[in-house]
Amino acid sequence: MISNKSGIEYIGNYQFEDVIRQELKGPIGQGVVKYPNGDRFEGYFHLSYAHINGPAYAADGKYQFADGSVIEHAWINTSSDLAVMDLIGLYRVKHPQGPDTLTPFYCHKRNGIEVVLAEKPYAIEWYEGEKLQELEMDSYDYKQIDEDRSILTVQLKNGIVIKHYSGDTELNDYDRRVFKTHFESEVFYPDGSFAGSYGYNFFDLKPYDGYITIHSTNGKYHHEDWKEGRLEKAEEESWDVRMAKTVELPNPFDKNKKVEARVWDGHISYRYPAWIYDGEMKDGMPNGIGVLAPVHQGLGLVSDDIDTEGRRYEGEFRDGLCHGYGAFTYPGGGIVQDGEWVEGVFQEQEAPDEPIMLNVWLRGDASDKQTVEAKVGEFPFFRGFGGLRIERIEKRRITFSFFRDVYQLTPGESLDLDSEIDGPEDSQGCVYESYEYHLRITWKK
Repeated sequence: MISNKSGIEYIGNYQFEDVIRQELKGPIGQGVVKYPNGDRFEGYFHLSYAHINGPAYAADGKYQFADGSVIEHAWINTSSDLAVMDLIGLYRVKHPQGPDTLTPFYCHKRNGIEVVLAEKPYAIEWYEGEKLQELEMDSYDYKQIDEDRSILTVQLKNGIVIKHYSGDTELNDYDRRVFKTHFESEVFYPDGSFAGSYGYNFFDLKPYDGYITIHSTNGKYHHEDWKEGRLEKAEEESWDVRMAKTVELPNPFDKNKKVEARVWDGHISYRYPAWIYDGEMKDGMPNGIGVLAPVHQGLGLVSDDIDTEGRRYEGEFRDGLCHGYGAFTYPGGGIVQDGEWVEGVFQEQEAPDEPIMLNVWLRGDASDKQTVEAKVGEFPFFRGFGGLRIERIEKRRITFSFFRDVYQLTPGESLDLDSEIDGPEDSQGCVYESYEYHLRITWKK
C-alpha cells in the first residue's frame, strides 16, 4: 500500500472498520514504512482510542536513516490515510561514521538542540531540519525516565539553559497503555525568565513562530503568538504555579486554623477557603495593606466556595491575619464589617452586652426545633441550609448571609428562609424530583 499524497510506502496490516474499536481505520499491527529519501521504519502500529483525546495513531520500532544511522527504539506519528509517518521525539542516534548524537525530532525534522557525543561534546541548534549554528556548551544531562520518555538539559556558555522533553503514555479501554508522541521545549534565560513550547517555535533560541508560553521573573506567565520572529498577540498574565511555594498559613480570620496556600512575592492563593491575596507581605504572609478576595473575583466572576461567597476584605494585615482597620464587604457593595480588627476578629462597636439566643427549626417539623447562641461564622447545620452564616451581631440587629443573599433579623422578629435541592437523575441525566426546605429563625426577647 502506498500513500499517493506523500510518496510514503507502507507495507503491513490495515484496518478498514471495526465496531468494537469505535470504527477506527488505519495501519495496525506489524508494518514497514519506506520513505522517498531512503529512510526506513519497521515496528508495531497502534490504533485505538486514548480516553477522551480521540484516536491514537502511533507506531514504535526501529528507524534507519538512508546514511546508515539508526535509532533502535523510535516513535512516529501516523494517520489513517498514511500521509503522515512523522518521526517525533528525543533519541540517541547511532552514526556509523561518527559519534552518537542526542537528537530531537519534530514533524520528521531535526529541531532544537542536538548534543554531539564527541570526545569533547558540543551542541548544534536546528530549526525545521536546517542547521543554524554550533554552540559552546558548559554541560549536558540526559535522563532516560523509561523506555519511551526522556529529558535533555543543555547548559550553554552564555548562561542559557535548554530543556527538551520527549514521550508520553496513557491508558485506554483496549490496551494497557498507548504512547502519545510528544515533544516539548523550554529555554531558560539568564535573567530568570523562560519560554516553553510544543513543537518547533524557537529560532536562534528565541520565540519565532507559533504558540509560546512566557514565564516571567515576577512569578507570572502568559501566552504569545509569534509569526516569523514577530510578536502577533500577547494574552493576559496569570500566576505561575511552578514559581510558587506551597506552605501552611494562618486563616486570615482565625488565628487557630491553618490553610494550605501557594505564595508568590506580593500574591497568595489560599486553597480552602478559596481566597486570593494581593498586597504587602513580610515573611511570606500578609503584612501591611492588602486585599483578600474570592479566587475568581479578579476574572469578573464570584467564587462558588461557600466559605468565601464573594466576600472581600480590604485593609490592614499583621502576621497573616486581618489586623487593624479594614472593610469586609459582601457582593453588591454592602458593608458587612467596617472598622477595627484584632487577630482576624472584627471588633464590633455595637456588640450586645450578653449572648443572644435564637429559636431555629424547619417549618412543619417541630421536633427539629433548637435553641442556639448567635455567633459569627457558620450557622449550625440544618438540612438544605448548608452555607448559612452569621456575618455580624449587633445589639439590635443580626446580619445573615445565605449564599449570595443578605438577611437581617431584629429582636422579637422571625426570619424565614427557603431552599430547594435537586434529587436523583434519571438515565438521561434529567432530575425527576427535588426537595424543598423551609427554615425559621426567631430572636428570643
